[in-house]
Amino acid sequence: MARGRPLPPGIARQAVPPGLLAQLPVHPGHAYAMVGTSLVLLGAGGVVVDILGLF
Repeated sequence: MARGRPLPPGIARQAVPPGLLAQLPVHPGHAYAMVGTSLVLLGAGGVVVDILGLF
């Protein structure tokens, strides 16, 4: 997983817990996902925009 590249096939992404999601800024056209223990911001086509850290 790398910034600027699509999320690799087969990488499981999970929903962000609602309590955490409520604390995050809104980025129109983007979505947050949990990938393992990392919070990831995804852009169009599943491109990794940012890897925000481990939770």
